[in-house]
Amino acid sequence: MNWSILGWGMISVAIILLVVFTFRFKNGKSYKVRKNTQMEGLNKSRIAKIEGGLHRTIVLGHQLSSSAYPGLGLNSLAIVPGILDPETLADGKLNISTSQGSLMVFVRQIVENSYQNGFSKALTQRGVNTVLPGPTVYSNIAGLVCELGVHPQHGLILAGNFGPEVSLLSEVCVSKNGDVFAAAGTITSQAALFPQVENLVMGENNFMLPGLLTPSPGRDAGWLTEDILRILLIFMIIAAAILKMVGVL
Repeated sequence: MNWSILGWGMISVAIILLVVFTFRFKNGKSYKVRKNTQMEGLNKSRIAKIEGGLHRTIVLGHQLSSSAYPGLGLNSLAIVPGILDPETLADGKLNISTSQGSLMVFVRQIVENSYQNGFSKALTQRGVNTVLPGPTVYSNIAGLVCELGVHPQHGLILAGNFGPEVSLLSEVCVSKNGDVFAAAGTITSQAALFPQVENLVMGENNFMLPGLLTPSPGRDAGWLTEDILRILLIFMIIAAAILKMVGVL
């Protein structure tokens, strides 16, 4: 068996599927197989907090880049534009926080240059606040704990590269009858948040969040193509195992 031909064949199939499904989804259709109950909980919580005039906080982790979890910090930044809808910009009771200066610089650029669907921040005196409670992990956690303790029924979104210390934030928020949504990508943070947080996104689903917040035909096509390739790969492994058992391979 020529593994090089097999590899190029899989790449060719992926490209063809991406092109076909992208044009298909541009006609208004979408890929509905992957139902994410955590996202439904996040949307309900965001609407309830805005209508109730309550405070919300997004914490984007402690690292922009990491050798152990590459792309996790950039993925947290990609979530921000989907959160900055016109209602959020007009309401103004949203803080975006991180403990790393480079992450804060990028977040501030995203917030200051936001303009969506004909809505301009200049039309309102309020806006989204980007805050740096502390320049280190633990000083940042200490500052956020105080902030969450002041405002009851807080809405908290955790996205990015965290350690086990993130459980302190979720515990304080829950104790004040708040809602927590977590897309903490590291294994340690997921283990720490699992007993406390109902809306917890785990594993590779973290990287689906930008597409779920701002859907597009290209993203839907990518998810469907990924699922089809997974199914093909499973059948190929089963077929190869059977051929190996009978002595063909």
